[in-house]
Amino acid sequence: MSKRQFKSQASSGRAAAGAFAGSAFGGAAVASNSPFGAVSTLSYISEPPDLSSISQPHVVVAFKNLSKKDATTKAKALEELQSYINSHEVGQNIIEDTILEAWIKLYPRTAIDSSRRVRQLAHTLQGSIAALSGKRFAKHMPKVVGAWLAGLYDNDRPVARAASESFSHVFPTDEKIRGVWKAYEHPILEYAGDALIKETPQTLSDERIMSPDDVEANSLNVDQTGSAWDFSEAIIAITSGFPNIWTDAYAGKKPVALRLRQYLRRGSQGGPAEVWQNFRVVLKQVPPVVLPSDLGEAVPFLEDMHHGLAGRDEPKINQHSAWISYVETVVQMCAPLTVSQQIELLRQRLLPIFEQYVRPTLQSAEWSAGSRSLDICTFAATSLISLSDGEVSKVFEEDWRRIGTMLVEDIETSLPEQSKDYEKSQAAIAEEGERFAALSELLLADSNGTYAETLAAVFHSTVDVLRSRRGKPYGAAAIIRSFLQRPQLLRLLEAEKQRFLSFFTDDAPHLWQSPSFPILVSILAALSEAPGQASSVVQPYDALLQSILAQTDSPEKMEAIRVLLSSLTADLQTMVTPNPELDLFIVKMFEQSMQRTASAWGLVVEAIGHGDKVVSDSTVQRVLSKITTGLTISEQAAGALDGVDSILATHGALIRERVSSKSDLLVNLLSLTESANEDLAVHAERTNALVEATLSKGKDGLLHQSLLEVIVAELITVSANSLSVPSLVERAQKLLDDPEHDPASVAATLLPSEEQWAAALKPFVEVTPNPSTAITDILSSSVYLVSKARDRPSPRLPRDSQGHSTALRIAMFVTQLIKTAAIFELLGHDTRLYLLRMLLLSVQSTNDDLSVSRPDGMWISRFSSSDVEEEIVDFVSDAQHLIQEWVKAPLESKERTEEGAGESPVMTLQRQLRDRSGGRSATSFCHARAAARIGEELIEAQGWQKGEIDVWSNSLKVLKISDDPFALTSLVIGCKVPIANQRIAVRLCNEIASELTSHEYSHGPEDSLRSLVMFNAIIQYQDVDIPPQRLVPLVKNLLSWRSQGLIAAPQASAEVARVLTVLLPLIQEVYGEHWSVTLHFIELVWSDVAKGRPRDAELPPLHATLRLYGTLKKIRHTNDDADDAWNTSAATLSKMLLAVLKAFPGQPESPVLKRTHADCLSGDASGTAHQPLEIVQGLLARQIADIPPHFIDDVKDLFPLLYSESPSIQQAAFGLLHRHIPETQEEISLEIALAKKAASLPEELLSLVLEAPTLESLAYTSWDRSMPVLLRGYLLSWMLIFDHFTRSSFKVRSDYVENIKDGGYLKGLLDFTFDFLGHDRGKPVDATRFTVTSYDLDVEDLPERDAQWLLCHLYYLCLKHLPSLTKAWWVDCPRRQKVLSIESWTEKYLSPLIIADELATVSEWVASPAFSEGEGEMSVKVSKNAKEVTASYEVDEQTMQIVIKLPGTFPLRQAVVEGVNRVGVDEKKWRSWLINTQGVITFSNGSIVDGLTAWRKNVTGAMKGQTECAICYSIISADKQLPSKRCGTCKNLFHSSCLFRWFKSSNSSSCPLCRNAFNYG
Repeated sequence: MSKRQFKSQASSGRAAAGAFAGSAFGGAAVASNSPFGAVSTLSYISEPPDLSSISQPHVVVAFKNLSKKDATTKAKALEELQSYINSHEVGQNIIEDTILEAWIKLYPRTAIDSSRRVRQLAHTLQGSIAALSGKRFAKHMPKVVGAWLAGLYDNDRPVARAASESFSHVFPTDEKIRGVWKAYEHPILEYAGDALIKETPQTLSDERIMSPDDVEANSLNVDQTGSAWDFSEAIIAITSGFPNIWTDAYAGKKPVALRLRQYLRRGSQGGPAEVWQNFRVVLKQVPPVVLPSDLGEAVPFLEDMHHGLAGRDEPKINQHSAWISYVETVVQMCAPLTVSQQIELLRQRLLPIFEQYVRPTLQSAEWSAGSRSLDICTFAATSLISLSDGEVSKVFEEDWRRIGTMLVEDIETSLPEQSKDYEKSQAAIAEEGERFAALSELLLADSNGTYAETLAAVFHSTVDVLRSRRGKPYGAAAIIRSFLQRPQLLRLLEAEKQRFLSFFTDDAPHLWQSPSFPILVSILAALSEAPGQASSVVQPYDALLQSILAQTDSPEKMEAIRVLLSSLTADLQTMVTPNPELDLFIVKMFEQSMQRTASAWGLVVEAIGHGDKVVSDSTVQRVLSKITTGLTISEQAAGALDGVDSILATHGALIRERVSSKSDLLVNLLSLTESANEDLAVHAERTNALVEATLSKGKDGLLHQSLLEVIVAELITVSANSLSVPSLVERAQKLLDDPEHDPASVAATLLPSEEQWAAALKPFVEVTPNPSTAITDILSSSVYLVSKARDRPSPRLPRDSQGHSTALRIAMFVTQLIKTAAIFELLGHDTRLYLLRMLLLSVQSTNDDLSVSRPDGMWISRFSSSDVEEEIVDFVSDAQHLIQEWVKAPLESKERTEEGAGESPVMTLQRQLRDRSGGRSATSFCHARAAARIGEELIEAQGWQKGEIDVWSNSLKVLKISDDPFALTSLVIGCKVPIANQRIAVRLCNEIASELTSHEYSHGPEDSLRSLVMFNAIIQYQDVDIPPQRLVPLVKNLLSWRSQGLIAAPQASAEVARVLTVLLPLIQEVYGEHWSVTLHFIELVWSDVAKGRPRDAELPPLHATLRLYGTLKKIRHTNDDADDAWNTSAATLSKMLLAVLKAFPGQPESPVLKRTHADCLSGDASGTAHQPLEIVQGLLARQIADIPPHFIDDVKDLFPLLYSESPSIQQAAFGLLHRHIPETQEEISLEIALAKKAASLPEELLSLVLEAPTLESLAYTSWDRSMPVLLRGYLLSWMLIFDHFTRSSFKVRSDYVENIKDGGYLKGLLDFTFDFLGHDRGKPVDATRFTVTSYDLDVEDLPERDAQWLLCHLYYLCLKHLPSLTKAWWVDCPRRQKVLSIESWTEKYLSPLIIADELATVSEWVASPAFSEGEGEMSVKVSKNAKEVTASYEVDEQTMQIVIKLPGTFPLRQAVVEGVNRVGVDEKKWRSWLINTQGVITFSNGSIVDGLTAWRKNVTGAMKGQTECAICYSIISADKQLPSKRCGTCKNLFHSSCLFRWFKSSNSSSCPLCRNAFNYG
């Protein structure tokens, strides 16, 4: 800006100051002591501070940054200065004078910066500097006090607050603040004068570097509009004290009225609403001569005031006060005017507000009074009506009639239904009518009939339009509703109302489909609620209903009836009667809704929600009953849920009534939350939550009582629709947590009684145990002694959807409830005892089913899935943990029952169990097992006392002679630790041994079995204190039973084997024939087992003899008799072991992995559990692992075992074959060579890989425990196929390759391999996690990784043994992405290994005698780093050389044969040799050795019989050719080049040797 421009602006400022100086607004207060033309501290051209004397460099930098234009830089500078100030304490004289002076110069401009953050930080820093400087700051106050105080009125509240806090920090009391205002009055006024008069936006900001917005912001910050209210208060005070300021004292050039108009034109300037109230005070106080006295002055005056209140910057919150002040001012302006002038003034400056309220338009938006327009219009209308002159007030009546006429015109001209803006048009009409009705209601409260006539005319015209257009302009219907729903208007429109009601009767057939129908129905509802109006609505209602029912069924018809029914008010319900036709229609729509063929729930619920007022009571009950039943029917469940949702939404009381009437609604709904259909279950969960929320309302405890009844009923009465146990526990937990009910009482109600639980458990404790459980049961072989009552419980036991029995559900419920809700402490002593006793028996029965699946067990295994089985296992674990915790922390003695006085509660439980274990029934056996288990837990947790041993000893004496074998065995096993080696135990052991030594089995098989069982129960857990001389006769006697054919029952054989397993190591040094007899005994048992598929009863003897076999294997070297017997029987026993192995089921009818989910449960194709069988098979597999391969006569019967359902059998068969097959290949190779026939893979083996698995076939298999056995069987079969390539000849290997190629077996393996390894998805596995060159069973713990490892290894074997077939499959792969993925993956993980193997094979061949014995002196060099093999052949001191290069993706990409140095042959033959070599490598399974051999044969064949050239005496010429020109006479050979040189040098064509003419022919 030039100086001329600045002076011009400054002059204008001074002129303004001079014009204002004489007025009462300022006067001498704004006089300045500064020199004329001095620059204000607010101007951007003010002199910058001198920073040269500041000693702190970082402070200098901060001050310089304050002069930058970037707000962020300024703010950071202020923060740095604040940190510098904060680092010192108050009172320290650390602020240099130069720093103070610099800040004083910068603060005023910084305080008006356009950035709110900068201004806020500036005021805060100002307070800190002033406080820290103390009295030194006083001399600088005149320069900054104005800017500081102006900050108190900043428009931004945070800035104003910062200024206030900083000012209060320095001047903390009101007295000091008043002192500042008084002491610095002159500088304050000078600052205000500079800001208002001298400064302009152009002087405050540099327009060259600042945007127009920032320039304007700086200007506003100086104006401080936040002080508008204070300014208005000041004007009031001045006017009140010096009214002549407006007249005689005013000396300005502009009229004071103009000044006042300018002041009003600016509005509140951001101030509060009270500013407008102050305007009214000022206008009442100013002398009348200042205010307008005629129409010409009044109109512009009001225009300026209207501009102020309607301006864009006027706060919305001030609008109400502003308009009130404006209306009052208009009335005030009318006072000095004539009547005609008043009317004109009102028409121009007030009446437009009414039209804008009723019919708002953008053109007259300045007349909008905001959210409280109705209040403003009411106030304005009241003010007009109250005018004394009637002529003036009539102008409003005329205007109101005009507005009513315009409303009718708008209704008549509203857009038709076909228009795209139809809805927008009708909505606008409805809103316009609503505003007209609202204002009419207020006008009619205190006015004459003119307004009523206008209202009636509008209503009449609206009804006519609605009738003529058949209800389509629903905006007109909305206007009628706006009129009739207001009591005062309804009273005035009584005559018009009757005409309107006849409209329903006359035009009903057309109305129900019109857009106006819902609104018209709501009008009927509103009229029926008006006092005395209900009876007038009945006929229109009936006419509408009957007309709609007569129409064809459609969604529109359903919705129309629903809308009509929803309008029924309480008064109207008492007057209408049920309609039979409506009954039929509702039932029809209900049935369609249940099937979801129609969506009419809104209608159905609306009908039944009114009870028997609309439809009959039978219809209501029928609907509710069918909804309840529909929840249990899969086809209707979704529809029933929709119905419950609809009822809850509007008529929740119906649900409460239904539940309170003991219906199954709640049960069925809870059952549906567990549906297999996820969408249905989620929907049911949501609906159930709403139902429970509805039932919880009220103080009748309906929800609590209903849930309690549901849980109890669902626990005892089981069906396929029963709720799951977790769901019952969850709801029981909520009931126990309910603070309004006693938890002890709730717990007692929730738990089943002892009789109920015992009845549910009875079918399972009465079942004869499976004989195979003798291997796993705690009472072991005592299971043999159970009297056979019946084989299984009734097959018709009730079960839930997961196959759980009532007994299991009760046990799981009690366990989870005790675990989660901690209710045990709430129960009485006797209740705890029966709960634990029944829980023990339930856990035992469940464990039995986990051990051996039964078709009628605690849960039905054919219903189970892996999740269900996991749930059962978790239950058993939790229950056992609860029992253990209870045993570890028994109840106090004061809680003991009278029956068990003097004993702990756990001992009481143990005694109760033993009391129930007498006899030989299955029930007794179950109680004896429980007693033994609790005895073990008790002794382990608490130990024992000496006195208790005496008690147990006495009990053993009594039980020894009783017929209670289970009680005896339970005591021996349960107390095995404390009674071990006690006198009673030793004595009992010797007595039974003596009995068995002298006992003949045929005299009493049952007694013999009982004695064996008792003997084994003792000797299995304690040292046998019997002399060897007594043991030998015992052993011989027991062996004689079987050798003499006396033992027919497998149970006895098992017990004899168990006894021998313990006794034989005690007499291992004793010689005798009992060693061979023992081995023969084992052979007899195995021969029986091998006759067919082992039965459950044969598993215990097989298990016992396998253990006995293992024991004999360990001790056979202790004496010669044992060793001789072993060696004699080794071959026979090995073959018998193989026979037993083959007796187990192997390959199914089809080994395809297309199984159901249940079939593939946990990797077991049978889907059933048999723990004793698994134990026996595992033991059998371990024993077979040591059988030498030469004992295997025929492997054909072993191949099917690769698909055995047992992993152990599968692994045993694979181990045998894996060791046997490679050892037989040399013999097979010799036989094939001698017989000169083609070798072939076993057909039995190839049949196992006919059909490959797919990812789809594995979709339902379980990988929880191991790789699915069927999948592993397929992959292991391929392992055995590749085993045939080990140690076999080249001819046999080639035949095997052709065998695989002809059958097309490889494609299925490779397809599955790369799908499973993730190549199809583009995310292959990382093969570095596996040793792909080998594979070991049962090394990898994770089944999926185990499968990945095996597949990687098989692919490695494919590349190694079948490279040509593998490459052909890869080339034919249809998906390009998969091809690239396999190639890169192979190159990264497999090819380096294959290349290393191939190069190693070449190196071994070169080092072998076969290489040296070959023709010719060929040399071969292998370069592992370069991945190439170089072969060379020396001829006449020249080297013929080729190189075979292996690509990075070998063998997917073929080896490349290149010629390095050609010698002795022409190019054509040389190329043929290279092609031949490469062809041999390609078609001989990628063998480089075969390729080198072929090249060697070509070279030696070509060089064989070659002689030297008679001219050069060399075989190879300079051009690397052999002698090829033969003389016809002397038959000598010459090089072509040598002969040519001879002819040229001799000038003759004669032979160099015979001198005869050389004949080329």
